[in-house]
Amino acid sequence: MKKIAVIVNGKKRFSSRINRMIELLKMEHTVQVMTTEYSGHAVDLAIDACGAANVLVAAGGDGTLNEVVNGICASGKSTTLSVYPCGNGNDFATAMGIGKHPEKFVAMIRKNCVREIDVGVVTNDEGKKFFINIASIGIGGYVAQKINEAGGVLKYPRLIVEGFFRMKKAEVVIRWGDSKVQALVLTAAFCNGTTFANGLVIQPDARLDDGLLHSCLIGDVSVGEYVKNLRRLKKGRKLNHPKVGYGFGEKYTIELIDGECHIETDGEYFGMCPAVFEIEKEKISFLLP
Repeated sequence: MKKIAVIVNGKKRFSSRINRMIELLKMEHTVQVMTTEYSGHAVDLAIDACGAANVLVAAGGDGTLNEVVNGICASGKSTTLSVYPCGNGNDFATAMGIGKHPEKFVAMIRKNCVREIDVGVVTNDEGKKFFINIASIGIGGYVAQKINEAGGVLKYPRLIVEGFFRMKKAEVVIRWGDSKVQALVLTAAFCNGTTFANGLVIQPDARLDDGLLHSCLIGDVSVGEYVKNLRRLKKGRKLNHPKVGYGFGEKYTIELIDGECHIETDGEYFGMCPAVFEIEKEKISFLLP
């Protein structure tokens, strides 16, 4: 029997699937349900729960998972993490094959297949923030800054299109290892996982436990070129384009030459460049299928 803390995104109502998942867990384990009340609350709840729970379950989307990851890393305590996907964006869970079926999720908990996985960390003038999946600069950061204020349907694609016309591409220098690139940047993604932005496989080479951040730089491309290549990204194919490049390393430094360049971590806004992106190896124990 495990002691499990389920941290639920309070912005969403408890769906029948969440209730069923919790009921099933309670049949086999001691379960504490904790509901977030404000942005960042999952960080505090995770810090509190790390002392008592064997397993933390982030019940929400990529943002909720990001907050729980930051709480675990801040606590300095050892616990096992998993995610029950029930948010607007579930890119990490989907890429890892974790579905929304309550019975299958509880069976995964029972199976107890734990992997030690890496976590990324970005440092800038705002401070330090961990990410489990992908952090990026450029248009993703622009969207993350705006999305909570946007209304209506299809918010993400609408803001992407808006970004092409309203966001001035920043000129940056990116350094990693012995490599250096200076360019106008639409986006540069630093990837522990493969997939972000509602199903775009931005870096198919990324692995959760290889001790590296894999990168994808998309430079000064037009909206037409971007849209034309979306199908390739959805299918997990790399882009063959003169203004697109791929790399890998343990540390990237971003120097701002001109303009403003925003940052997002697992879809959550985190200030602006300059910044440093690094990998911390085997940082978290994660329950995966």
